[in-house]
Order: sequence, then structure tokens, then C-alpha cells
Amino acid sequence: MELELHPVMSNPSTFGTALGDSAPLPLYSPLSSPPPAAAKAAYGRQQAQADRLTDIGQVYVKTDDYDKAADFTRRALAKHRKLGNALGEASALNNLGLIDTYRGRYTEAMGSFSRALELEQGARAWSAAGATLGNMGVAYQGLEDYPKAIDCFTRAL
Repeated sequence: MELELHPVMSNPSTFGTALGDSAPLPLYSPLSSPPPAAAKAAYGRQQAQADRLTDIGQVYVKTDDYDKAADFTRRALAKHRKLGNALGEASALNNLGLIDTYRGRYTEAMGSFSRALELEQGARAWSAAGATLGNMGVAYQGLEDYPKAIDCFTRAL
């Protein structure tokens, strides 16, 4: 005795339509997953976008338009976080801290620098951590906390 398939089951293009769906449901298989090269390319495009947002933010810093600079830098920060790029996130936080420093908002800058330093130390990115410590030293100078400024500059050595 041969089994007969229901008409819907015998035509894969109608899968999903038997339940009243207007379009067939896609069929998934391990072969339909994007290959690793495609995933790397997508990540690379997202990373490139984050980098360009950073570049635009830096142009606005040069023109003293700190509101726009901060906006583009925050957008870069969000992309880096979404990508799980800790060093990109640290770089964006450092840039936000510098923008706050240029604005004279030293306390806010210290928050960004502190978080950036945590990420850099966690990634064992000592050169980047040294640059952040230098930025913290400048912010402490703005706060007129000279002993902490000296400590940051010394630790950056």
C-alpha cells in the first residue's frame, strides 16, 4: 500500500499557505544560513559604518559644533556596542569624553573616560589605556584636581 501525500504536502511551494497564510513560509536548512564569509562581510560593513560615524563626529569637533559631534559619536558608540566591539566602544567613549572636556564638562568627561579605561584594561589594550589615562589627566586639570591629574599622567607612562 502506497501512502498518498496531501496535496499541500506534495507541493513545497504551498507550505504555510494551508493555514491561510498569504505567502509560503520559507524552508530553512543548514545550507540556507549565511556562510561565514557573508557574516564577516556584514560585520565589516557595520564596522565601517561605525568608523565613518566617528570620522564625521571628528569633523564636527574641528568646526566646534560639539552637539553634532556628540550625536555622531553616540551613534558610533551604539554600533560598536551592537557589534560587541569593546575597543571600538572604548574609542567612542574616549571621543565623547574629549567632547565633554572641550565643553568644560569635566565631570561628565570623567564618566566616559572611566568606562573606556575599564574596557581597554579588560581587553589588555595598554596603549589605548595609556591614552585614556592622559585624557583623564587633562580632565582632572580642568577640575583643578592636580594630584589626580599627576597620578593619571604617571600611570600613563
